[in-house]
Amino acid sequence: MNIQISDRRKDGKIHMIDLLRRLCGAQGSSGDENDVAQVVKKELAPYGEVTIDQNGNVIASIGNPFASKHILLDAHLDQIGL
Repeated sequence: MNIQISDRRKDGKIHMIDLLRRLCGAQGSSGDENDVAQVVKKELAPYGEVTIDQNGNVIASIGNPFASKHILLDAHLDQIGL
């Protein structure tokens, strides 16, 4: 299947492929993850409050902060620098 970049966001599959391309294409070597952190921040921004702290951690609060249950998603942004 040949996916055109101009077709992004027409459906979830195309959006996910585009997102993965942007995440993998952003600078993200260990210790220099700001570019990929900005991609993640931009992607999450429509869903809630997103900040990047002084350590480069992307922190997003999505939904009701007073809910009785919360979910923490923890992942690495860095990649092997080649």
